[in-house]
Amino acid sequence: MTITTEPSKSVFTIQTGTDIPNLIDKRILLLDTSNHWILTGLAHCTSTGVFHLTQKKEAADRDSFKKIMPSLREILHTDKITKPDYIVCVNGPGSFTGIRVGVSVARNLSQLWDIPVFGINSLLFYGYSIFLNKPETSELSLSSEFCVAVDGKQSKFYNSVFTSGDQNAEESLVSFAQNFTGASDSSADDIVSALSPDSILYSDTPDAFSDYNFFKEKDNLRLLAEPDTADLLRLALSLGFTEKSGSFESLIPDYMRPDPATSKFPNGIIK
Repeated sequence: MTITTEPSKSVFTIQTGTDIPNLIDKRILLLDTSNHWILTGLAHCTSTGVFHLTQKKEAADRDSFKKIMPSLREILHTDKITKPDYIVCVNGPGSFTGIRVGVSVARNLSQLWDIPVFGINSLLFYGYSIFLNKPETSELSLSSEFCVAVDGKQSKFYNSVFTSGDQNAEESLVSFAQNFTGASDSSADDIVSALSPDSILYSDTPDAFSDYNFFKEKDNLRLLAEPDTADLLRLALSLGFTEKSGSFESLIPDYMRPDPATSKFPNGIIK
C-alpha cells in the first residue's frame, strides 16, 4: 500500500466524447473504501477539457470510518471548494464494513449537497484499471482473458472474468466498461476450474491460489495492485456517468451476500 500523507495533484486529458461537454467547470468527488485501501479524489474539468485531479491514498486497516471524512475534508480544502457537482463511489462487493462506510458517506453527502451520485462495481473498477494500465508488451496483451478475485471471507471470493482486447484504444476502453456482465461469488476451486488455459489471475490474496498446479506450471498468478482514482474517473466517463447518476437513494451497496444483521434476523427484529 502506497501511503500519501498529503494529497497529490496531477493534470491529464481524457478523450471520451459525450460526457466532456457536460462536465466543463464541474468537479467530481471520487471514493473507494471497498478493499484494504481508502481512495479519495476530486477532479475538476477545465474549459479546455483537461482534468485537474487531487487525490489521496491510505491504508484502511479496519478503520475506514475514522479516516474517510478527514480525507475528504482535506481533498476539498486543498482545492478550496465546499461542494462538488457529482459523486462517484465504488459500491462493492468487497469488505462489508468498507462498503457500508463508503456508500453511507456518499449517500449522506449526496443528500446534504443535493447533487447526483453514481455507483461503480469494485470488480469492474479493478479489472478496468488492470486493462487500462497494461503495457503494450505485457503478457496480458497476449492473453485473451484475465480474472480478478477479491477475498470475500468464508472461503469464497468475489470474482469477474474479463477479455483483454486492444491495447488502450479509447473505443476499447468504453466497450470494456460497458460490456461488464457482473461479479460472481465462488470458491477458489470453482474459480480455477473455470479459467481458460491462458488466463491470468489477479487477487488481493494470491496465497490462497498459490498451491494450484494451474499457477505453478504457468506462473500466471498476480497480486492485485491498488488502483488509482484517475482510473475510477476514466471508468465513470466510459460508462457515461453524468446521464446515469441519480439521487442518494439510487446508490445501493452491492454486498452480494446478506449483511450480517439480515442473516441473523431475516424477518427483522421488530415484531
